[in-house]
Amino acid sequence: MGQKDFLFSVLEDMTVFAQEHCAVTYGDFYEPQTQYIIEREIGRYPQADCEFWGGHEYCERKMLSVYPKGETADTSEYPLDCIQADNIHSNITHRDVLGAVIGLGIKREKIGDISLNNGELQLFLASPLGEFVEKNINQINIYNVKLKKVGRDNIKVIEPSFITLDVIVPSMRLDAVIHAAYKLSRNEASEYVKAQKVSINHCLTLKPSSSLKEGDVVSVRTKGRMMIGEILGNTHKGNIRLRLKKFA
Repeated sequence: MGQKDFLFSVLEDMTVFAQEHCAVTYGDFYEPQTQYIIEREIGRYPQADCEFWGGHEYCERKMLSVYPKGETADTSEYPLDCIQADNIHSNITHRDVLGAVIGLGIKREKIGDISLNNGELQLFLASPLGEFVEKNINQINIYNVKLKKVGRDNIKVIEPSFITLDVIVPSMRLDAVIHAAYKLSRNEASEYVKAQKVSINHCLTLKPSSSLKEGDVVSVRTKGRMMIGEILGNTHKGNIRLRLKKFA
């Protein structure tokens, strides 16, 4: 069975459970592209729906919930744990943290976002793994760490760092925005898209003419990642004043 077939099989089992028991059921953590696939696939089940939650609004890897149509999943009910630590050595990387957790025998799909910011570490896990990780990891890479499982009310919201850039574009076409954001020619921007180097909301796109909207996240390989911010209005020539947030 292929990975996608396995995913669809899991989703089917979850929808059947949710419908038969009239209850929310929870799954694993998934990256944004897989979340998009699941959100499309759930349409095959008219009596069920799904949502994702990762711990706070800026998380990218999120846990799946499936529930009967017309219901909803309360974010406070998701079975996830949060681990935090202060004074983390600057040489510790995301890969180091992930390796330490997987080294305990924990599968990747049970691990949510890992954030390192200004000496702080934040890690989300499927419950009840938080306590296990807290007790069994005291060193990451070659550095001592003191991990602590925290309650929901003490979870810190770690926002991504952005560089704000205001640009003028003729339209909200993908190639036009890439051209303005990264100082490429319009033709170069188009070629990046056609060469499969650009994704919108973590999904690969091959259309330079794709239309963008506020809140979309655009990734351009070797150039970086940005979020489409506010449309600030129009110039007297009818062009669009647009605010972009480039991930630092």
